[in-house]
Amino acid sequence: MVAAVLVWALGEGQWLSLPKTYQTTHGGQGMWQLADGSVLHLNTDSSVTVRFSEHERLVTLRQGQALFEVAHEAVRPFRVNSGDSSTVAVGTEFDVYRRGDATQITVVKGRVLVYPGPLSVSSSASMAGDEHSLSVSAGQQTTVRSGVMPTAAGQCRSVPRGGVARTPDRIRPTATGRGGRGI
Repeated sequence: MVAAVLVWALGEGQWLSLPKTYQTTHGGQGMWQLADGSVLHLNTDSSVTVRFSEHERLVTLRQGQALFEVAHEAVRPFRVNSGDSSTVAVGTEFDVYRRGDATQITVVKGRVLVYPGPLSVSSSASMAGDEHSLSVSAGQQTTVRSGVMPTAAGQCRSVPRGGVARTPDRIRPTATGRGGRGI
C-alpha cells in the first residue's frame, strides 16, 4: 500500500523511470499534463509511451499523431522516437505524425532537432545539433521516410500560421483526457 502511494505521488511512476502509456480510440482525442509539466495531446487512434529518468524525458510514438507543449528543462532533453526518426525539443511546441514508414514533424513554437533513427540516452546527440541532425523552426515542417532525412533541396517546408490546428486531421483538443486514456 505504501509503495503504491509512493509511486502515485511521484507522478504515476514517471520520476522512477517506469513507462506510462497513453492512447486514444478511433474518433477520440486526449490531453494530459505530464509529470514534468509538459502537455501531451493525442489525436484519434494514437498511442505513446512516456518514460522519464534523471537524464532525459523520452516519448515513443507507437502510432498516430501527438502534439507536445514541452516544459523547458536544460538538464533533461525531451525526445520523441517515432519509427525511423527521433526529435529532440529545444524549448518548444511541436507535432509528430507517424504514418507507416514516414514521420512528419511540424513545429508550432520554438525549434526541434530531427535525427534519423531513434537515439539512445548515451547518444552523442546534443541540444546544439550536429551533422546528422536537421534544425526545424516554428512554422516549418519536415518528413523523415524510412530513416532517410530529407534532401537539402526539400529539408523544410513552411506551414501556414496555425497550420497544425486548421488541418482536419490535426489536433487541438480542448477537454482534458476526453476520448483518451492513460494506462
